[in-house]
Amino acid sequence: MLNGTSCAGKTTVGRALVAELGRDGSFWYSLDMDVALWGLPKEWWAWPGHRGAHASRGVSYDSERAGFQDFMVGPDARVVFDSFRVAVAHLARRGAGVVVSTIVFDKREYTGWVAALDARDVTWVAVRAEAELVARRERDRNESYWPGLAAGMST
Repeated sequence: MLNGTSCAGKTTVGRALVAELGRDGSFWYSLDMDVALWGLPKEWWAWPGHRGAHASRGVSYDSERAGFQDFMVGPDARVVFDSFRVAVAHLARRGAGVVVSTIVFDKREYTGWVAALDARDVTWVAVRAEAELVARRERDRNESYWPGLAAGMST
């Protein structure tokens, strides 16, 4: 489990880890929480300058408070995230080695992972980067709906 803010390098580390672990011919699969996150329709998102009609049921951040982003997860997004965790656990139960890139943004998310993985042999890795670096990566991607979120979550 690779956990860290957006733009910290989790996906890059995950791909390298899968390549290294699979060198002996064992099967490893990389999954990124972005698969679940970016599948949410735009109307289920809110960020500064945009508030979808169903954002309260999706994912939003609205303001910066004391250096941290005000990140909210509504009930529809929880269903998606819960289902993502179940899918990852199913792959592991079927024998696949799984490397997951995720953002554990609250205690409920963490306990959800622990419950879904049900005593599997799990290694948690914190992937961190300086706020300036994640801010630059976020700008360079030029695809972020949430300008400032990566740096705000890394403080």
